[in-house]
Amino acid sequence: MLRTAKQLAARLGIHTTNLNHYLKSDSGKTTTEHINLRIITEAKHLLLQSNYSISEITYALSFEQLSHFSTF
Repeated sequence: MLRTAKQLAARLGIHTTNLNHYLKSDSGKTTTEHINLRIITEAKHLLLQSNYSISEITYALSFEQLSHFSTF
């Protein structure tokens, strides 16, 4: 899962500054806010629609430790 603006920009083949500008001007949210919202949405989906444990969801969402997920 993409976790940073730099990773997302690289995947899209554009510069991070351009990505931030486009997203902020279009939605009013920063790239980081969009990424965090996507992670939260995916976590909610997995919690409600799967039989995965919290630990499995933590690692599926690329958190290194359970404590990082729980404080996110």
